[in-house]
Amino acid sequence: MDRDGVIRKLPLGRVDLFARVSCYPDGRPGELFVTEAGHSGDHVACLWDALGIVTSLALQHGVPSKTIMEHFRGMRAADVCGTPNADPIKSALSAPDALARWWDERFPGEMARPSLAPEKETDHA
Repeated sequence: MDRDGVIRKLPLGRVDLFARVSCYPDGRPGELFVTEAGHSGDHVACLWDALGIVTSLALQHGVPSKTIMEHFRGMRAADVCGTPNADPIKSALSAPDALARWWDERFPGEMARPSLAPEKETDHA
């Protein structure tokens, strides 16, 4: 099945991230993939994969993306990635903060949707 999506390069000083979001037919985000340009190492790549998987699962189970991104917004890194200027992404406090800032611009007002997970059977004993 083909899906529409969005790819955004997030320049963060010494590092460039690429956020790829695949969307449902109505334009709402359903999956997130994050990769870092360059050679960050297996551990860092694994952490980006984990962030994408957990975010994707939350989206697919009906968690509003606004709720997810509120937890990323404002995260600080010891070595600040961005540089202060008018661009909110380039002045980000960390990579997750940059992702949240871009997400807010790209998917404003994203609302919750019904869970796509299979319903669990309950035991009525």
